[in-house]
Amino acid sequence: MHEELHSPIVSLARALVRNISLDHLRQTRPAVSLAESDIEDADAGLTDHGRIERLMQVVGSLPTSQQIILRLRHMDRMEYSDIALLTGSTEGAVRQSLCRARKTVRSRYEQKKQAYEDE
Repeated sequence: MHEELHSPIVSLARALVRNISLDHLRQTRPAVSLAESDIEDADAGLTDHGRIERLMQVVGSLPTSQQIILRLRHMDRMEYSDIALLTGSTEGAVRQSLCRARKTVRSRYEQKKQAYEDE
């Protein structure tokens, strides 16, 4: 199952990058509309690629059990009860593990983002 985790992780990466971006936008409230910005499409693609690469590194650094739970919940859209049955744990344990995985991904991603910006 660990081998299957790495191949379709792009959907998870997109969902996590989208959620982190939305959280950032909600906090900063941009003053310039996108129509007024001078960002080129090519630059936006490189930025997204860099974000996905950093996110993939963060997700890959999680314990295997958290990677599996993230995949099952976000990519396979499984219910908590089904994940609990599959992993042999309780629904509460699955929720807690998923919460911890999300918090870890968010904090490590922000650390990598800050380190990237400092370079």
